[in-house]
Amino acid sequence: QGSCAEACLLQLTPGEMRAPAMQWELLFVQVLLGLYSANGQGAHACDGIWTPEHSGEMKIKIEGGVLHWTPQLRSKITAASDHGLTIDLQGASEDLHSEAALRDGKLHWNNGDVWSRVHSLTYAPLGEIRSILENSAWTEKEDPGANIYMFDDTTVSGGDLRPTPFSMTQDHRIVTDLHGSSVVGKVADGEIQWSTGQIWVPIRLGGDVLAKLENGRWTEEREPGRNIFEVHNGIVSGGDLVASQISARPDGTIVAKLHGAEALGALQDNGDIQWRGREGRWLALASAEEIAEKLEGIRWTEELRPYDHIYTVVDTAIIGGDAPAPFGMFSDNGVCMNFDGKLMSGKLLDNGEIHWRAGSSDAEPWIWVTTDAIEEMSAQIEGRRWTEKNQPGEQVYTVSDFEVSGAGASGKFIMLPDRSIVSTLPGKPVGRVLDSGEIHWGAPGEAVGDERVWLPLASTEMMLHKFEGKEWTEESQPDEHIYTMSNDMVDGGDAPVYFVMLVNGTIYTGLGGTPRTGRMLETGEIQWDGGSSPWATTAAIDEMRKAVEGRRWTDEAQPCDRIHTVRGGEVTGEASAKFAVFPDGSVRSDLSGLDSGEMLKNGEILWSGGAGTWLPLASARSELRTLEGKNWTESGPIGGRMYAIRHGKVLADSEVIASICLLSNGTVALNAGDGVVDGAFSNFNREIHWRGDRAIWVLAGTEVEPEPSADAIVRKFEGLSSPIPRSAEPGPFILVAFLAISALVLTTSARFRRREFMVLQQSEAEADFALLSSDARGIGEEAC
Repeated sequence: QGSCAEACLLQLTPGEMRAPAMQWELLFVQVLLGLYSANGQGAHACDGIWTPEHSGEMKIKIEGGVLHWTPQLRSKITAASDHGLTIDLQGASEDLHSEAALRDGKLHWNNGDVWSRVHSLTYAPLGEIRSILENSAWTEKEDPGANIYMFDDTTVSGGDLRPTPFSMTQDHRIVTDLHGSSVVGKVADGEIQWSTGQIWVPIRLGGDVLAKLENGRWTEEREPGRNIFEVHNGIVSGGDLVASQISARPDGTIVAKLHGAEALGALQDNGDIQWRGREGRWLALASAEEIAEKLEGIRWTEELRPYDHIYTVVDTAIIGGDAPAPFGMFSDNGVCMNFDGKLMSGKLLDNGEIHWRAGSSDAEPWIWVTTDAIEEMSAQIEGRRWTEKNQPGEQVYTVSDFEVSGAGASGKFIMLPDRSIVSTLPGKPVGRVLDSGEIHWGAPGEAVGDERVWLPLASTEMMLHKFEGKEWTEESQPDEHIYTMSNDMVDGGDAPVYFVMLVNGTIYTGLGGTPRTGRMLETGEIQWDGGSSPWATTAAIDEMRKAVEGRRWTDEAQPCDRIHTVRGGEVTGEASAKFAVFPDGSVRSDLSGLDSGEMLKNGEILWSGGAGTWLPLASARSELRTLEGKNWTESGPIGGRMYAIRHGKVLADSEVIASICLLSNGTVALNAGDGVVDGAFSNFNREIHWRGDRAIWVLAGTEVEPEPSADAIVRKFEGLSSPIPRSAEPGPFILVAFLAISALVLTTSARFRRREFMVLQQSEAEADFALLSSDARGIGEEAC
C-alpha cells in the first residue's frame, strides 16, 4: 500500500503477526526490512535530532526513512541522499515542508524553514551490536532485576521468557518474539528499545558477583533435586558436573565450563543463575548454614506410616531412608530431594509438615509430620479410654505409649496434627477424633455406623474421684443391696458387671442382666432411665438419717394426738416401720398407708397419694423447757381455771381435756377433739397467747418436775459404760481417792440441795419409766 516495511510492521496487531511457523514469520520481517534497506532507505546523512531555528524548543527526529514530528505524527521519506530528502505529504503546498537540501550541516526546506542538527544518530557495525548483546545481561528498565535476559548466537532467554530465536537486520534492528508478540528492538545509547515501548538496560554487577556465588547451592529448574551444584573457592561442582573454575566478567556475566562447554550466565536478584543456551536456569538453594538454622533438631515421620521411619536433615542431606538423599531448600520454603532415585519436590509448611510430590504428579501428597507434633497430640490422648457405641461398656479401649488395647487385642494408635488416627488395630486402620472426643473409624468423608464409632469414657482419675471408696443403695429399698464400683465394674448384685461413665457424665451398666443408662447428679445420686429406682450413696443416707434422728412429727389432721418419732431408720408411734430420707428430700416409709413423700425445707413431710401431711414438732427438750410439767391459769383480775400439762396432755381438775404440743416453728397446738386451737408461747413473760376467743394462759404456782420421756432417758444414758471394768479390782490408792471424792460430792450436794434423778425400773412391755426423786442428804445405801 505504499507504506514502508517498518510502518507496516508497527501497525500489525499481535494476532495478525502470529504464524504457525516462527521461522517463516522472522523470514517475512527480514525480507521486508531488507528490501526497505536495499532501496536506499537505510541510515543516511540526514538521520539525527533536529530543531527549527525559529523554535529552539521543538525536537524532530529523522531516522530509518521516517520523519518523526511527534511520537504519534510521522511522515514517510520517499527519497533520501547525502544532499537532502523528500517527504510524502498528500495535498502538499508551498507553505508545507516537502523537500529539504542538506547544506552546511543544516536542512533548508522548500518553504524557507531552516533546521539545525542537535544530535547525530550513529550505528555500530552489526558485529559490535551482537557483541554488546551477547556479552551483557539485560533487565527491564522499569523493574530492574525482576527478570534477567541473556542473548546467545541465535536465541534470547531468561526471566519469564523461554529461549526464543532472534535475528538482526542491516539497520541494526533486533527481530524476535516476546510473550507471543512479534517485536522489533533497536540498540541505542547502550539500551534496547523495543517497539512495544519497553526498554532493556544492561546489568553491571561489578566484581562482587563471585563473592555472591561463594558457598552458594543451586539445582536445575527443569529437574529440581536431581543435581545440586555448589561453589566453593571459585570452583563449581556437584551433581553430574566435573569440578571447574567459575568466574565473572566486569559487567557481571558469569563464565564457567559446564558439561564440557563454556557457558555464560547472569546472577539474578533472587540468587538464581540464568545460563544462556541449553543449561537453562539454576534455582538458588539455601546454604547448609541456613538449613541447619531452620531445620536442625527437627524429626519427621510419614503421616500414613508413623514411626516406621524417622527422617532428619544432616548438613544438606535427608537421613532416614535406605541411603542419604541430597536435599535442597529454596527461599520460599520450597524443598527438593533425590529420594532413592526418585525426584521429589515439595513445600515446608508453617506447622513443620513437608508435603512432597513426585515430579508434576497430581496424586495425593506424601506428607511428613514432625515427631514433636505427634508427641504433642499423643499427650492429649495418653491414658484416654473409649467404648463402642453399639455396645457401650462391654469393651473398653485404653491408649498408652502409642498403643491401644482392649477386646483382647492391641495395636499401634497415633493421632496426627489434623486429629486423624492411624492404627494397626484389626479392622480399624484409619479414623478421626472429633471435637466431642468420639472416634469415627473410616476414610475421610465415609459414612460410619454405630459399630464403627467409639464413645469417649471418663478418665481413670475421674472414675476414682467419683466412685472409689463410696457405696450406693437403691432408694426404693435402702440397704437391701450395697453397690460398689471399681475398675469399670459394679459389684453388689448377683455378679460383677460392667459399669462405665462417658466424659459427658452418661453412665452405662449391665446390672440385672439388662443394659441401663443413667446419669450422676451433683448430689452423688444416680438417676436411671426407664423408671428404675435411683441410687443414693450410703453416706448421704446416713447423713440424712443423722439429720432426722430423734425428730418428731404429728399428723396435720390430728395434731398432738399422733406423734411419730424417727430413730435408727425407723419411725415409731402407733406402730413402727422403716423410714428413710434421701439427699434430694424424698422420703420413703412402709408405714401403713404411706409410701413415698417429700420433705420440705420447713421440715413438713408431704405424703403422696393423699396420705396427708406431717408437721414437725419442736424437740423434747424445748417442750420440757416451755410446756411440760408446768401449771397454768387463765389470765384475769381474780384468776381463772387451773391447767396442768403432763406428758403432752392438758389436765383440768385431774381430767384430761386436750392434747398439746409445740411445733418446730414455735406454734403451740391444742387439740380438744372438737377442734384445734393454736397459739404462741412467749419466753419473755412465760405466757401462752391463744388465737381467737381463748384467754391467755400464764404460768401459775410451783412447777411440777415432769417425768422424762423414754427418748430423753435414752439420749442421756445411751452408750455410757462403767469407767472401771467389772473384772478389775480397785487398788488401795484408787479406793481411797474414790472415797474422798465421794465425800466431797456428798457434802457439796447437801449444801446446794441439788436434785438427782435415778432410773428405778423399766417395764419392757410399756417402756414406761418411773422416776425416783430423792434428796441428796437422804440417799441411802439401797439407792446407791
